[in-house]
Amino acid sequence: MRSLILRGQMSEAARRLRERMRQDGRPKSRYLNYLGVCEGHLGHLESARELFIQALVISPRDPKPLNNLGNIAFMRSDLETARDYYMRSLKENVWATEPRFNLTVLYQDLGHSEKVLSSYEGYMMTKRAIQWAKIAALSLTVLLLLFVVSL
Repeated sequence: MRSLILRGQMSEAARRLRERMRQDGRPKSRYLNYLGVCEGHLGHLESARELFIQALVISPRDPKPLNNLGNIAFMRSDLETARDYYMRSLKENVWATEPRFNLTVLYQDLGHSEKVLSSYEGYMMTKRAIQWAKIAALSLTVLLLLFVVSL
């Protein structure tokens, strides 16, 4: 599903998600969130908002639907609500980069240049930390593999 969404094939992704949810019999937060993304891109903002809320009912601490509710509020020019959702998303996952970037864009639209810089710095620091963590994990894996092979 994610690959269809990334390729911009929202209608097909939405169709497959609905089919998968029907087969499963019980909706999953992840599927509801993806379906909400599809609906939002198709211009069905209210439907998208309802799907994100349903995802949060199932998984109240999931930062992705919180971030996406922020995106819906942003598209509706409700910048304070968007900010609140982005901040709630970050509260649930301080390593999330998407709400950090979204806050940067939001502060730019509000004309808060100091907050733009601060938010962007936080975004870049988080991205770098994640990249270094991946490099460290790969290095440890290689070292562990070399150790096991040397036994």
